[in-house]
Amino acid sequence: MAEPLQALSVNRTIPTVVGFTAFLDESLDASNTDAVIVYGTVITNVGNAYDPQTGIFTAPVGGLYSFSFSGATWTQTDLKQELHMNKKRVTTIYGSGGGRFVAASKSITLQLNQGDTVYVVIKKESSAFENRDYKKNHNTFSGFLLYPL
Repeated sequence: MAEPLQALSVNRTIPTVVGFTAFLDESLDASNTDAVIVYGTVITNVGNAYDPQTGIFTAPVGGLYSFSFSGATWTQTDLKQELHMNKKRVTTIYGSGGGRFVAASKSITLQLNQGDTVYVVIKKESSAFENRDYKKNHNTFSGFLLYPL
């Protein structure tokens, strides 16, 4: 007599859903020092990994993440912003102001461990222009989990 079949147990982990988009509330002038940009207007923050009080994203799970950031200036100063991961510069956007409107953006994919941080820094002697009257949202920071690892 044949032995009865036993059910196979499959252990499936449902991936964590993580994603955010935030905009700058007002123009910034970083005349004297570098500073983390705090994007205070949060449009989406699924998983609550972006902190609108500090401007810092903290990975809730290890995985492959996609980030993008954009900046704009409309002054005599330049546009200089950097994306940092765990206090180290990963990539930069730059534009020469010179009294005209300049914008730049970049996207990047990063492998993060749980607890790693990602944020945008405005460099000294640069500015970020935001016109809230027209709600243009020139300065943005977004990220989402592509795949947990």
